[in-house]
Amino acid sequence: MTTIVYRHGILYGDSRAYTGSCAPMGQKNKVSRLSDGTLVGVSTGTPGSSERLIAWLESLVEKHGGLRGIDWESAHNIRDLGKFTVLAVLAQGEALLFENSLFPSGPIKHDYYAVGSGRDFALGVFAHGGSAKDAIKVACQLDVWSQLPATGLKHDGHSLTVEG
Repeated sequence: MTTIVYRHGILYGDSRAYTGSCAPMGQKNKVSRLSDGTLVGVSTGTPGSSERLIAWLESLVEKHGGLRGIDWESAHNIRDLGKFTVLAVLAQGEALLFENSLFPSGPIKHDYYAVGSGRDFALGVFAHGGSAKDAIKVACQLDVWSQLPATGLKHDGHSLTVEG
């Protein structure tokens, strides 16, 4: 119930928030920048889990100097997260994908990434050369679970917003 997209150094996440079921309850920021510059987008249906996942990833960055080369088997110290997806894009553009597991896939090397319920709409935009901004706008228009405004972060430290 989220759309998170990445292309050319920009990560966007929609803002629709839910009560843990299908009832919308306002807006929420779904993207963060870790202290090493990694851009992170989180989709979860369990209230509070996104904040716990971001804090966990930040603690790993602080302990290991980044998310590369971590022994993921020994890094698990959180539980009861429910279902979640985390897209963590390293400064080099490589991604780690966590899908209901604290063991990531990756690093994955690709020109663009999209996760969440609006993923297929966003991937269609990317396949036709569209930007991350184009992808989040189309996904939020067509996916009933995603909504503008969208918050964007760039690897260079800047923040962006796409209004609805």
